[in-house]
Amino acid sequence: MELDLTLSEALAADRLDDFVRQEVALGAELVRGSQLERALALLITQRWRAGYRHSGHRAARMQLDKVARNISRGAQTF
Repeated sequence: MELDLTLSEALAADRLDDFVRQEVALGAELVRGSQLERALALLITQRWRAGYRHSGHRAARMQLDKVARNISRGAQTF
């Protein structure tokens, strides 16, 4: 596993799960505003979106899209 993956690189390469594993292995703490917190939130949102994409819940899918955009904007500022 590559141990110098940044959150930005993980987002660009669709490797959030690798970034989370890397941060946990390096002993990163899950604190408010941390890169690990952002990565986990994005990863969870991606997985929810993938699940709702196959369902008929249009309103929930739209809300998750909005949350993902907001989280992505926050991750890009660091």
